[in-house]
Amino acid sequence: MCIFCQIIAGEIPVKPVFENDQVFAFLDHEPMNFGHVLVLPRNHYENIEETPVEVLQAIIAAVKEIGLKIKDKLDYPAYNVIVNNGPEAGQKVFHSHWHITPRLDVGEIIWPPQKEYGPGEMEEILEKLLS
Repeated sequence: MCIFCQIIAGEIPVKPVFENDQVFAFLDHEPMNFGHVLVLPRNHYENIEETPVEVLQAIIAAVKEIGLKIKDKLDYPAYNVIVNNGPEAGQKVFHSHWHITPRLDVGEIIWPPQKEYGPGEMEEILEKLLS
């Protein structure tokens, strides 16, 4: 059983901030900023592709509600919603989950360098995505 399933089962104590029949959200114990929340489906799905659309809809509704509270109650001006989907994207716990990370300043964010398409590359990518 994964650590998030153990948390949902009540085997590992956490500080819940939101829950309903499909979604469970709690404060991350190692936050990027105070108020960092993890939002996950109650049922185990490894990633976004395995998570049913109706569960994804419930998750994003919870993310919106929690995000508004982070801004209104904790006085953060902004937050990121982060999903690491697959090990190459940084996913470490293979139970679909979203991070809501409060932000005070754009300087807190480190983005990888942006790239430029070469001649014909954008069209090639577009063709593959539309096929």
